[in-house]
Amino acid sequence: MVTNMGNLNILLHCDLVPKTCYNFLVHCENGYYNDTVFHRSIASFMIQGGDPKGNGRGGECAWSTPNGKFEDEFHKLLKHEERGVLAMANSGADTNASQFYILYQPQSHLDDKHSVFGRVVGGLAVLNRMEESSVDEHDRPLRAITILKTNVYRNPFNDPLPNQIKAEQEQKAEELRKLEQQKGRWWSNTAQETIKFTNNNKGDNLTTITAENEGVVADNPYGIGKYLKNKKLLQSRYGSTQKLENKNKKQERKKCVLPFPKTKNDSTTLDNQATQSQSATSKSVFRFKNFETTNK
Repeated sequence: MVTNMGNLNILLHCDLVPKTCYNFLVHCENGYYNDTVFHRSIASFMIQGGDPKGNGRGGECAWSTPNGKFEDEFHKLLKHEERGVLAMANSGADTNASQFYILYQPQSHLDDKHSVFGRVVGGLAVLNRMEESSVDEHDRPLRAITILKTNVYRNPFNDPLPNQIKAEQEQKAEELRKLEQQKGRWWSNTAQETIKFTNNNKGDNLTTITAENEGVVADNPYGIGKYLKNKKLLQSRYGSTQKLENKNKKQERKKCVLPFPKTKNDSTTLDNQATQSQSATSKSVFRFKNFETTNK
C-alpha cells in the first residue's frame, strides 16, 4: 500500500478468512482504494480508511449483494493482539463493505466483533508517522493521509485449482507422448506428401515430384549427398551427379622412387663417375653393411 507518507507492506491470511481477504484483494487490484484518504485516526487506538467518499459513510463490497455488505468472518487464531493488525470496519454484525482499520495498539475488546484478516509486516515507521499526525475534533487528520495506489504481489485466488493443474499436467504428458512417437520420422520414414524443390543450376520454377507419378520412393528433402536416392533431387542440389561421383572417387597415389644415399665409397670426381657408369655393378655401404647394387 503506497501512501503519501510511505509504503505499508501487508500480509493477508487468505487461508483462514478467505472471503474477507478476497474482498480486500479485489478492491486493491481494481484500484478501488486509489486516491482515497484515511478519514479517522485516534492515537493509541487505530487509523481507519477505505471509504471512497472519505467521510466514513461510503463503500461497498467487491461483489453484488442486496445491501452492498457481506457477513463477518472470524477465526480463533486471528485476534486484535498487536500493533499493525488489519481488520474490517463495520456498523454492526454482518455489515462489512470496503472500509478497514489498522491498530496502533492491541485492542482485545474488538475480538469477535470485527473480522481480522491481515497485519502490517513492513513500514511500521510509516505507521508511527501516521499516529503522530495532528487531527481535528472529529479525529480527522489535518494533513490528508492519502492512499496513492495498492500493489498486489501475490493473489492466491488467481492460482489454478487442483483439477486445472491436473488437466494441464495430463495435456503436457499427452504432448510428450506424441513427440516420442514422431521421434526419428523425419530422417528414417519416407515422405508421404508432395516434395517441392528448386533447380538451382538452371533456375527453373518449383517442381513437384511424388512417389505416385514418378514411380519411385519419394526421398526425404532433408537428406544429404549420397543418401539421396532421387536422382532429380540430387541433381537439383548438387548439379551433375557425375561431378559428385568424381569428387567422392579416391585418386590413386603416384609411386615415388627414391635415389640411393650417397656413401664414402662413391667418388667425387667426374672421371671416377664416368668410370663407375661403365661398370655393371658397384659396391655401396649403408649402415656399415655391403650391398651389391645395380646402377641405372
